[in-house]
Formats: sequence, C-alpha cells, structure tokens
Amino acid sequence: SGINTIYEMMIHNAVALLIPLPIGQMNEQKDNALFFKKIGLGDFIEQKDLTRETFLATIHAMIKENKSYRNNGSRAKNFVINDAVDRVVEQIYIYGKGREQNRKGSTST
Repeated sequence: SGINTIYEMMIHNAVALLIPLPIGQMNEQKDNALFFKKIGLGDFIEQKDLTRETFLATIHAMIKENKSYRNNGSRAKNFVINDAVDRVVEQIYIYGKGREQNRKGSTST
C-alpha cells in the first residue's frame, strides 16, 4: 500500500485488495489503503485481521462489486497529476530566476 503502488494503480484503473504494512512512518500505508478504498478502486485488510476466511470473503465481495470498481476509475484519475514533473521543474526555474535577480539587484546598490 505504498504511495507509488497506489498512484500506479490509479493511473491504470487497477482494482486491488491491499494489505498495508503495519509498520512504517505514521501508519501511511493504512492511510493510503483507506484513500484507495474511499475512491472506490478496491479494499484492504489489515495484517492483524488477515485470515484465510477474511481474505476469501473480501475477494468474493470484491468480485461481486467488480463493475462498480471499474466504473470508479474515472474518479480516481482526477487525483492523478500527469504533468507533475513539468510543474515542479517550472517552479524550480522560477524560484532560481528570482534568486538570481535578487542577487544582481543587491550587488548593484
């Protein structure tokens, strides 16, 4: 349930049953799994609750709801920023130009 996995599944409209790691920084994998479930692309089971029975019951429930999960893919894509790298590079460039201008302005006075 790492954020990169969540992001990739959102891009590809992939339905998944997530099992977040119980250890990690501030429980981020469970938060990611909750978000993934909220946007309707899948479900999750915490490791402490994972049994053969809970796994199979969740899989069967997801199979019954497969069409609903598939329809939710367009909503999930609203959270994906396809040009994120370009946006970050642009902001770095703008910031760098501003610093350069400030430096030139402070040396000319």
